[in-house]
Amino acid sequence: MALEIGAQPAGHWSGCHAYAIDYQRSRIPEGQDITPLADARNDYNLGVQVNVNGVRFLDEGEDLRSYISSRYGARLLEQPQGMAWQIFDAKVTHLLTDEGYRTGLCVTANSIEKLAEALRTPGLTETIDEFNAAVQQEDIPLDCTIRDGRGTVGITPPKSNWAQKIDTPPFVAHAVGCGITFTYGGLTTNTRAQVLDGQGEAIPGLYATGEIVGGIWHNGYGGSGSGLTLGAVFGRIAGANAAGE
Repeated sequence: MALEIGAQPAGHWSGCHAYAIDYQRSRIPEGQDITPLADARNDYNLGVQVNVNGVRFLDEGEDLRSYISSRYGARLLEQPQGMAWQIFDAKVTHLLTDEGYRTGLCVTANSIEKLAEALRTPGLTETIDEFNAAVQQEDIPLDCTIRDGRGTVGITPPKSNWAQKIDTPPFVAHAVGCGITFTYGGLTTNTRAQVLDGQGEAIPGLYATGEIVGGIWHNGYGGSGSGLTLGAVFGRIAGANAAGE
């Protein structure tokens, strides 16, 4: 609506905040309600993530989830069927924090071979064997609150942190797809939170704040709470200036 009256666009229009959610919920009919917190699946750093062929396709330990979970959702869309399986063993299932891991459907098996058979992922057994053999620095305590340096050696992609062997049954798999929270494209605003037109002039009476503002995020999100801070700070500025008008 703002663009239709001459507002100037800004930002990374081909990018978005996109994270892993329950695969079935990523295919819900348009207009149906979904509860984002119940569908989030962002503890991939505690295990491995494989596509439908059983092949890993990203570094699950690249960085803290606050910094990279918003980029990893889009990586799921690049995979066959736009989905992946998150694989965990009994050593970490009690550490899964997102609500969806406790309430959503999953596939469980007492061996990786049986899990691969249930998931119809022919390469899973080989992938897990290769991953387990590459895990290093097991003497370092697992600590997901820091980059703990528990990494892999000799495999591509690597797992840079929080790597530990997936060897303790039962093994659990959660199907994930891409959930888009907001796009990085939006409107051009000034320091008063006023929306600007194509000539850089403020459009009278029109203010914007939060994720509708363009030019804040590019290729990735700033970390947990960044959007809330943006909305709170510029929401107050917009409200004060609008009241003054």
